[in-house]
Amino acid sequence: RRTGPEPDIPSADVPLGWQKQMDVIHIDMKFPSEHTLKGKRYAGEYQIYIMATSGRGAAAVSIFIDIETNKKKNRYFQKAIDQFQ
Repeated sequence: RRTGPEPDIPSADVPLGWQKQMDVIHIDMKFPSEHTLKGKRYAGEYQIYIMATSGRGAAAVSIFIDIETNKKKNRYFQKAIDQFQ
């Protein structure tokens, strides 16, 4: 962790044996999704990369974004998507 006047970088709480906060080192948004789940490609994918400061390892978490056309649009989420296109 940082010790100077600058703020700490974002971190993730990782359970199951690692049991500590790990630094978030990178965040990506992909449109359409880079990966598939059971053969389905999603409208988008939010990827969070975290790394242990002790050198134990790294992990990536992907969150799929699905669009239902019969639902009301979310203008705030659309604004975030527009920034990454």
